[in-house]
Amino acid sequence: MTRIKMLLTATLLAALPSLGAAEEKMKYFLMIAEPSGAAWKGVIEGGGDMADTARPQIEAMGGKLLSYYIGAGEAKNYGIVAFPDSMDTAKIIYLRAAQQLMKDFEFIEVIPSGQAVGLFEEVKAELE
Repeated sequence: MTRIKMLLTATLLAALPSLGAAEEKMKYFLMIAEPSGAAWKGVIEGGGDMADTARPQIEAMGGKLLSYYIGAGEAKNYGIVAFPDSMDTAKIIYLRAAQQLMKDFEFIEVIPSGQAVGLFEEVKAELE
């Protein structure tokens, strides 16, 4: 895992316990994207914050943008997003691709470490 992925995942995991009860039925993702040239040009010419562009698009899909970062020295951006537990991940990916603002992206589900404890217990039981 690259250093930026580890940093953003750690940031997300640190922030999750502070989120309200309404967030409990959400899945969290580390979204890594390479914006298209047109997307970069629009932001640079418009002088805007890329999070302001991404937020309404993610909200239109039923999600929430929790944080947004621009990679220094690379033409990528990183977001921590949350979507309803019931939403199909493939649908999220294809909806984002259809918006045509990203050349490439990864969508990695992350879970709070507290939830991982239960998961590890289940795995341990199956290994025994």
